[in-house]
Amino acid sequence: MQDAWALADALCGGTEAMRIAGELYLPNLGIEKSKDYEARLKQTVLLNMFSRAIGAAVGKVFKKPIVLQEEKSDDIQEWSKNINKEGKSLGAFAQELFRNAVKDGVSHFIVDMSQSTAETREEQKQKNERPYWIQFPAKQIIGWRFEIQSDIQVLTQLRRLYTAKVSDSLWGTKNVERVTVYEPGIYHVYEKDDKGDWFLTDDEGSTGVDYIPLVSLYTDQTGYMQARPAFLDLAYKNVEHWQSSSDQRHILKWARFAIPVVSGWDASEDKMSFGPSSLVKLTDPQAKMYFAEHKGAAIDAGFKDLEQLKEEMAYLALDPFLRSRPGNMPATTRVLDEVGANSQLSGWAKNLKAALEQGLQYTAERANTDFKGNVALNEDFSSVEMSDSKSVVEAFRAGLIPRKIGIAEMQRLGSYSDYTIEEIEEIFDEESRKSGVLERIGI
Repeated sequence: MQDAWALADALCGGTEAMRIAGELYLPNLGIEKSKDYEARLKQTVLLNMFSRAIGAAVGKVFKKPIVLQEEKSDDIQEWSKNINKEGKSLGAFAQELFRNAVKDGVSHFIVDMSQSTAETREEQKQKNERPYWIQFPAKQIIGWRFEIQSDIQVLTQLRRLYTAKVSDSLWGTKNVERVTVYEPGIYHVYEKDDKGDWFLTDDEGSTGVDYIPLVSLYTDQTGYMQARPAFLDLAYKNVEHWQSSSDQRHILKWARFAIPVVSGWDASEDKMSFGPSSLVKLTDPQAKMYFAEHKGAAIDAGFKDLEQLKEEMAYLALDPFLRSRPGNMPATTRVLDEVGANSQLSGWAKNLKAALEQGLQYTAERANTDFKGNVALNEDFSSVEMSDSKSVVEAFRAGLIPRKIGIAEMQRLGSYSDYTIEEIEEIFDEESRKSGVLERIGI
């Protein structure tokens, strides 16, 4: 799973992260010198459809704020305002959890609680000794074990590798690697010393519950504790576009400059100068001077490849928002059909709701209280038919559909029905030149 997660991280890091990855996602052509490759890499810019698709999914689910309903416990209501003891509310924590789950295919959090030294519940409140949630990326889990109990897979061991910042001298800090090992009812922590050896620390104890309080949110589960990024196909296509755009930018660099060519010039003559205010003198009457220019066929092929990749990425980005429709509907209708009741996104939202409620249940159990409420979030992903051209324009503005698909949809809705796609594009271009309106809305 590490390779797929590394790709997702690089794409979410944008152009800078992709440039840092270097030849991992933009191979050297084999004949490029190091400085030439570095120059090409620095000229390549990412069209980040992967990150954009994740943002669209998160925006849909969190269109409405998360609400904790029918919960009678004042403690849980209060704790939900700062669920991680670092200032994040339940809603903010859930949004980050969901974003990471879409990016990596799974996201985790542990319901933790420091060892209590209080003798009464009131003293415990005064010392703020209460359960809190720790979220971490999927790649931090380096191992696990499970058993089948009553036909259910039960987690019996979890090993989490992470970096902690600790004090070093009077003013400084340093990073140390740690592994926390969880087992039902207990945990213990290992740490790596300066020599690279691991040792068992004094940080160990009871969790107060007879299970490992791990909560996992999946968007694309492939096995027990295993997943792949929900938009992995889009990620690969985005890398393909990254590479193709680099090639296109590279060829444009050379094609834009005509190369002056001289034949029959005596190199022993005065040094030749070249420029708009220069006069070139050739003493040989047979001498010739002309420009060698690129014919541009490869440039056009590269442009078409990039446009095709954009359309393919748009389809893949919309995939979780689609649902099957009865009958032999036009392809454009299916693409423009918003999220349906049985879509992937709806399933992801239900998984999020279940994960948050499980976390609150664990929280209540660790605090020796009850959780009887429920989490309410946006589950209204009903299909919205593109009923007029205005909706198509709004989809253009959001960058959700390619231009030709939008034009085809407008034709289906009755607009420009007597024109070909090429003719409509000419109309759009003419209107654009006259008013500039189409550019302003992104068409």
